[in-house]
Amino acid sequence: MKSYFIVSLFLTLLLFPLSHSTQAQWINYNLNSINLDVQGTALRNQVRSQIQSEQRQDAVNSGKLKTPKKISEQNLTTKLAYKPSVANRRANLKKFVEKTRENNPEGAIQMEQLFASKDVIGQINQGMKTIGLKPNNVADAYALYWVSAWLGTRGRTENLPKSQMIAIRNQAAGALLKVPELTSATDAQKQEMAEAMLIQSLLISGSIDSAKSDPALTEKVKVAIAQGAKGMGLDLDQMALTPQGFRAAN
Repeated sequence: MKSYFIVSLFLTLLLFPLSHSTQAQWINYNLNSINLDVQGTALRNQVRSQIQSEQRQDAVNSGKLKTPKKISEQNLTTKLAYKPSVANRRANLKKFVEKTRENNPEGAIQMEQLFASKDVIGQINQGMKTIGLKPNNVADAYALYWVSAWLGTRGRTENLPKSQMIAIRNQAAGALLKVPELTSATDAQKQEMAEAMLIQSLLISGSIDSAKSDPALTEKVKVAIAQGAKGMGLDLDQMALTPQGFRAAN
């Protein structure tokens, strides 16, 4: 199976080749960044509540998730898309670095250097197109994070078929469109939330791939991913992945 695009991107973005010991050190530095609450606002909480509500309803239905409805392009474009700003992107990345610095200053230094030398978000956006997702849209960013986190908690990094990614994007959009605080949010607010999820997706998949030769470290990463996902309303242990998207696990 073709390597997950975001892992390949992670490896090309590294400022220097990592030895096994340095990989372990790098991951330990950035475990806290995997579950940073960088959207610590009412908006993030409303999104979390809606996703949790969808999960509970799915569980009531015995996990029989209906094929996600096709989301109208107009809703995706007008309510969940945003016009990106370079200035906002710099501010978002700076905020991510500063939040990281609170718990692991070494990791923050590495991130700061990386963000200063590479257009990380731009490269992730380009890669998203190869798996059926669109840049500059909260639903697509959420889908990438959802898939990366679900795979990560299972020690996996792989590309899913485009049809499956689109189904998951539609599933995410169906929930997000029910959050008025999100659909009426400013471009800057949507961009901040989306870009935080893109960076976390990169850290999740890159860390799992880097830790694959160290089972103990892999388990630490998996725990951190699961904890971070719960902050986004995703109880990944209770989810199964199907061609039509996620459903409650039996």
